[in-house]
Amino acid sequence: MFQLSLSKQLVLGELLAIRAGKQPNKEFLIFKERRFTYKQVEKRVNRFSNALITLGIAKGDKVGIISMNSNEVFETYFALAKIGAVAVPNNFRYTAREYVYQLDNSDAKALVFSENYKDIITSIRTDLPKVKNYICIGETDITDSYKYEELLQENPETAPEVYVDDDDPAFILFTSGTMGKPKGAVLTHKNIYLRGVALNFNTVKMNLKNYVLLYPLFHVAGLDSAFSAIYRNCKIVILDDLSLENILTTVQNEKIGHLEMVTTLWKRLATHPNLNKYDLSSLKMGSLAAAPGPEALKSKIFELFPDIHLEDVFSMTETSGDGILCTSNKNFMTKLSSIGLPSVTMDVRVVDKNDKDVSVGEVGEVLFRGPSVMKEYYKQPEATAEALKGGWYHTGDLIRQDKDGYYYLVGRKKDLIISGGENIYPVEIEEMLCSHPKIADAAVIGVPDSEWGESVRAIIILKPDQKMQEADVIEYCKTRMASYKKPRSVEFVKAFPLNASGKVLKRVLRAHAKTI
Repeated sequence: MFQLSLSKQLVLGELLAIRAGKQPNKEFLIFKERRFTYKQVEKRVNRFSNALITLGIAKGDKVGIISMNSNEVFETYFALAKIGAVAVPNNFRYTAREYVYQLDNSDAKALVFSENYKDIITSIRTDLPKVKNYICIGETDITDSYKYEELLQENPETAPEVYVDDDDPAFILFTSGTMGKPKGAVLTHKNIYLRGVALNFNTVKMNLKNYVLLYPLFHVAGLDSAFSAIYRNCKIVILDDLSLENILTTVQNEKIGHLEMVTTLWKRLATHPNLNKYDLSSLKMGSLAAAPGPEALKSKIFELFPDIHLEDVFSMTETSGDGILCTSNKNFMTKLSSIGLPSVTMDVRVVDKNDKDVSVGEVGEVLFRGPSVMKEYYKQPEATAEALKGGWYHTGDLIRQDKDGYYYLVGRKKDLIISGGENIYPVEIEEMLCSHPKIADAAVIGVPDSEWGESVRAIIILKPDQKMQEADVIEYCKTRMASYKKPRSVEFVKAFPLNASGKVLKRVLRAHAKTI
């Protein structure tokens, strides 16, 4: 009776069990020198689930994770899902202060961490009175802590019998904080499950047997990638070394069919001087994330891989990574600047400041409604009510729709530049700047201007061994767009400040711009 009732729910813990039952000996998970079948991973997950129960972790309890990508992090997510506990992944690049904020804010009762974070964990234990159990992936000498592998050895491999509802929380994912302090988005089993289903309906149907996981598992893109690979019955290769050489070597050696990377990495791949020394013939699909791929970049990828299909995904943590996406190939060149069409499970509106729908071609804020939209912001009812006003998630992003139904990203509401009463959208200028053969990347911000209120500043990263002057950039823009849109000042930098998702932190650029 228990198993029958459980199987009627869209719960994440069942995904792995189903695969292990159908294909127990199929190779499933690879991390460094470790290679596991479905059944082996299922047994390890069940052992850790039972260990957590023994330690007093119950349904609804929060468990923090601090670790770079590994098979143990992947297993931990499934183990928590099986007992109805809530995973709270933490950015592995954070400082001690940031870990304290997120672990305390989420009411974490236990913490799973990898051994290279021992010093940080030791330094913050007194600031985490709610955390009662510490579990180390690897070796540890921290008092009263447990070793992950020892817990597995000490507990049975039978599945725990805990009833989980698909509306129960599965993750608290903290937003990337491009606009300020992170908030904990509560994502349910159903949110993540149906996002995976949507990915398989949205994606071009291909026999993609092998998949490499590059996104950090603390990020919604990492979760989407991991769970969708299970739906697709793919072998998953987990990497923690994200050097381009290691990625390309893995694609070659493991015959990877689907490569998902942040747009920044795609830009590096497209200009890699020794790309032709790798056998990348297995690659059939590529996905860009974190920031929309410039049209020039997509054209270059098609030039390098004529038979590839590209996905450009526009989404966010609060929608479980669901939203709008564009799937295209070399024969689909007229819409390369578009972010695409809505996911099959997502309703989309484009509205004005009063939440009234705008006309086709007009710019407005994009709203989302669908089964992948978060349940709430954890312990923030006012922020939740504001974000989910009227039952629609308000993204703060500005887009427009063309007559064919395709959407185009214009920018964030808070990035909008108003100069002399004119609305200026940075994305349009950034796209144009990136079409210059000497420019590798560009970010556009508004800076205070005593005459116009704000003026446009372009911040430029040049390609290796290239030189440009401010006047060159301004002149290039002058002949390609209305005069009021062109940059009035230009700054050349070596790199942009980025968050963990690879998004440019424009608030940091604006803060810096006030002092230069």
